[in-house]
Amino acid sequence: MKTIKINESTYKRLQSIGKTFEDSVDSVINKLIDSYQQNNREGLKIPRGGKNEPPLRKINPDQLSVLQFSKILSATIDGKPDATNWNKLMRNVISASVNKTNDRNWDHYFKMNIKEGEFNQKNYTYLPDLDITVQGQNAENACKAIRAFAKKAELSIEIKFRWQDIDKASYPGECGILRLWR
Repeated sequence: MKTIKINESTYKRLQSIGKTFEDSVDSVINKLIDSYQQNNREGLKIPRGGKNEPPLRKINPDQLSVLQFSKILSATIDGKPDATNWNKLMRNVISASVNKTNDRNWDHYFKMNIKEGEFNQKNYTYLPDLDITVQGQNAENACKAIRAFAKKAELSIEIKFRWQDIDKASYPGECGILRLWR
């Protein structure tokens, strides 16, 4: 027999699936594996809507510190699907904003390391369409940049994400939604 450690929130979710006095944690996990094997032959799919998706916690755009330890599930810029990574979404919003406004004075509305031209250093990514290099950010700071650039260009952003199931996360294992502008 093997011992596994799970977070309290995961344990409570397992308890909610099982039947009192009939199921052990092991039998609930086996039922989940059986269900997965019967219904997901093409691999694990993250729910994108419908009855089985957990409720989304709405996040206030002024309280972005809660985004630590989260991963994007889906994102849109002006209704068009976009990146599923905080930094890639940030770079795409920067590009969309600068291309829409022709404003390259980003220091006036957001302070971050953006360098003119190509700069080859760890944690920097070159954006050839703008001929700038942008430093990577954690989820909170990437989203602050997304918010600032979206506001400047009046871009509508929607981000669905999931917090990691760890104690340091604001809402372990839960999903959230963040809507910026419009």
